[in-house]
Amino acid sequence: MKTSKWTIGARLIVAFVALTLVIAATSVSGMMQLSVLNQAADDLRDNRVPSLKVIARLQNAVSEHRINISGAVIATDDASVKERLAAAAEAAAQVDGLLTAYEPLVTEEEERGHFEGVKVAWVDYLARNEPLLADLRTGDQNEARTLFAAANREHLLRELDDLIEFNSAAAAASGEKTRSAAENGMTVLTAAMV
Repeated sequence: MKTSKWTIGARLIVAFVALTLVIAATSVSGMMQLSVLNQAADDLRDNRVPSLKVIARLQNAVSEHRINISGAVIATDDASVKERLAAAAEAAAQVDGLLTAYEPLVTEEEERGHFEGVKVAWVDYLARNEPLLADLRTGDQNEARTLFAAANREHLLRELDDLIEFNSAAAAASGEKTRSAAENGMTVLTAAMV
């Protein structure tokens, strides 16, 4: 049947149905792209940004711990040693609290592995510091100075860097998803307008 023999009503119905199908397809595609954008934004807002904030605070607390241990090692009087050891204990408690705060932010197995690595490195760092702290408490500054270099935090810092790298890559992936979804949405809208 030739379309030239169709009545105006039939032509209008076909045009209306075609327009409705284009609008429906555009709407479905748009909703799918908005869903991708929403998921990526949720990941950034609810996970990656808070994770990176907690990690930054963890790095600061670990540094504060080490700075206060250093201060205790070079302190010249018992009062200063006690003051620095108390500050180091506060920093250690802060690290423990931040590790607890990070736990619910873990969303992937790979991230879990990095996080467990940080926790193990923290426990190891504290264990290597314990003889040093014992010497400081008993006033044996010379032995404490000898142990100070062995009780470094390099492994812990590497583990924290790995966790940062993981979260940064995941944030970049979420950003790429939003860019791709926006481009796809624009393509569909442009095609629908043509």
